[in-house]
Amino acid sequence: MKRKIKELRPTQETLGYLQVEYNKELLKLILTGKSEQYKSVKKYLKINTIPVVKGPDNKLYMVDCHHFLRSIWEYANYDYQQKVYVGLAER
Repeated sequence: MKRKIKELRPTQETLGYLQVEYNKELLKLILTGKSEQYKSVKKYLKINTIPVVKGPDNKLYMVDCHHFLRSIWEYANYDYQQKVYVGLAER
């Protein structure tokens, strides 16, 4: 299922910005057709779903992939309307 970035709540306070930069560079390689592994950003995002759990008031809380989401957000020019694929995490 797809959700807007603004609908997701983080569960950790800190980020490793080296990982965020690495992910952004990978997104650029995919976009320019220089990635051997991924053919399009859309397919890359679909493969890399963000695990979430439903919390109070049915809000979605991320349980992993915080660096990945930050990378997508920056890649999308800080657009909170950008949609990403999420999946309910197993309990």
